[in-house]
Amino acid sequence: MSNFGYHKQLGKYEDIDEDELLASLTLEEIQELEKVMAEIEPDTNIPTGLRQEDQTAKQPTGTFCREALLKYWEDETHRLLELDCKRNGQKPKGIHKGALHHHITPERSSGNPTDIVKTLENILSDDTSLSEVNLNNIENISQEVLVSFADALTSNTHVEVFSLANTHADDQVAFALGKMLKKNCSITNLNVESNFISGKGILALIGSLQHNTTLVELRFHNQRHICGGQVEMEMVKMLRDNTTLLKLGYHFDLPGPRMSATGILTRNQDRQRQRRLEQRRELDNLERSKEQSKMLDTVDNTKSLHFQIPDATQGKQHLVSSHLPNPHSQPKVVNNVPTRKIAEMVKQQEETAMDSINHKGHKLTGDKHGKNILQLENPVPLRRKDDRKSLASTQRSTRDDLLAAIRGSSMGTLRRVTNNHR
Repeated sequence: MSNFGYHKQLGKYEDIDEDELLASLTLEEIQELEKVMAEIEPDTNIPTGLRQEDQTAKQPTGTFCREALLKYWEDETHRLLELDCKRNGQKPKGIHKGALHHHITPERSSGNPTDIVKTLENILSDDTSLSEVNLNNIENISQEVLVSFADALTSNTHVEVFSLANTHADDQVAFALGKMLKKNCSITNLNVESNFISGKGILALIGSLQHNTTLVELRFHNQRHICGGQVEMEMVKMLRDNTTLLKLGYHFDLPGPRMSATGILTRNQDRQRQRRLEQRRELDNLERSKEQSKMLDTVDNTKSLHFQIPDATQGKQHLVSSHLPNPHSQPKVVNNVPTRKIAEMVKQQEETAMDSINHKGHKLTGDKHGKNILQLENPVPLRRKDDRKSLASTQRSTRDDLLAAIRGSSMGTLRRVTNNHR
């Protein structure tokens, strides 16, 4: 045996009689020794949760009694409230013992200023000014009151948002909300997050969406009870029949239902976008048809109007009237009369007529103002410059070329031509 370390001091315990030593221990010392040995070498056959022995010294009082436990809680709560009032210098007030079953601790303000009674009355009377009902974080509201809210909303037509998050709502409230959604046609947003609704209540809510076409957003995340994979798959099956839900406030645990729900919501959003585009097109068509009807009305009103030129001279009216379009022969009438072009054409025609007055027989008459007016016996039709050029280029003959050459020559260049065929 090695003499190094603590083994050097163990030699003096080799000759001790263990049986004699154990016989000399008292009962308390033996129990303490057993506890130490159990901690050093625990029994592996015993489960871990049962290895710790009961160390309480209190004797059992008998079987469990619920009434006795509630009475003990009431008495202890009453005693604690009295102690708190004495410390704060207040007089203890009488406490209704029946209320202690629902509130073990003193009532505290939730921060929600909603008046429950007044709001419920406004819902029943279908108040037009009430569009949102917020019951979030109200802890002292009972399940019966929440059910009465759901029943009142069944026939309401103005409330659009209903929130009851963190109100201890259970499946009873969820079933009432499901019945309400089947008949209500105004609620677009429902929030029941952070409550005690189980998978059956969630399925009742989603099942009602098959008969609802107005709900756009539904939130039911963070419930005390876990839905589970089977409930999530049933939720996805029910959501396939709905085409109006756009937002779902719930985090799926399984990836399959999560992806399916995302695809369903994306499909509904695409359909909503297509509906908006169709409505916009219909509005555009209506506006376009109204504009066309207005244009037709203005055209009908202008059809009775004729082009009128100011009475300057009779010759001008005679020249212009021969070239003006007939308003009854044309289907459409132009609102802006081209008076400037007509004046230019009249002026040009007058100049050409004055140049040829010495060669042909025309008359100059005077009106009452002393102005000379050209009256043509056979009015020359007005033509555009482009039309005259095109006609000259297409209808030009040999005779025209000869006459043009004669006009350009002088008398000195002309010579007599003898006819040898006589």
